[in-house]
Amino acid sequence: MTSELLDHFFSAFHIFVVLFVLIFLVRRIALGERKMKLIYYAFGMACFLLSDLYWVVYGFVRPDMRMPFAANEIAEWAMFLMFAASLDAAIPKPRRLPPGKIFATVGFTIGNTLLWIGWSGEWVQDMFTGVCVGYLLCMIVACLTQTNALRRAEWILLGLLCAVLLTAQAGTFYAPEEIRGMLDTFCYILLFAVTAGFFLRVIASRKVASPESCCSLAFVTFAWTILTMYMSAGMWYNLALAADALSFPLLYTSLVREVAA
Repeated sequence: MTSELLDHFFSAFHIFVVLFVLIFLVRRIALGERKMKLIYYAFGMACFLLSDLYWVVYGFVRPDMRMPFAANEIAEWAMFLMFAASLDAAIPKPRRLPPGKIFATVGFTIGNTLLWIGWSGEWVQDMFTGVCVGYLLCMIVACLTQTNALRRAEWILLGLLCAVLLTAQAGTFYAPEEIRGMLDTFCYILLFAVTAGFFLRVIASRKVASPESCCSLAFVTFAWTILTMYMSAGMWYNLALAADALSFPLLYTSLVREVAA
């Protein structure tokens, strides 16, 4: 199978999962479960579906042209904000916002945004994306803290891994060619190792953690798959796209479980 066919396969898989989950959401809402957490999530999924479809059509119409400010980016910004609203509606208030964690989250978001700008050169688009992603990450961190979804050791490990990841990614801009490939491979291994860890953590928490904790863990899993996509290229991007697609059923079942509780 050629690289182009693989790209189409993974894109189609992502669209199928998004559409499948969205249909279940709309059906559940239509049958009477008009909870704002589900409604916001449904709007977010609809935005993501529009983004996917736009990008597929654009790829056929203008396959070799790069658009600095594409319409699908606006749909993704809306998706991030809708997901943040869904999580906000799912977790009881008031929020616990530890200044240290929020400061670290903002720093991590700024680091990611600078990397995106360095790779693409699209300042305005990447800055808007950074603001929306940063808002979602801050909401996730606040809810993870409030629900005690992560232990202290896990917070410390996650912080260290994020710092190492940003440092290694920044190093690819300045490292010699022979070292750059090794740094890229290291970053991919780190990204997907954390992705696998989050997935396993969500699945394991279903039996022992509260619905709110599971919800927070599902959202941080989704957020990490998005960041992995934004830091990947080629086959690695396709794998990240598949992981992102698999995070949607986790989000759906976690929200439904929280509604039932």
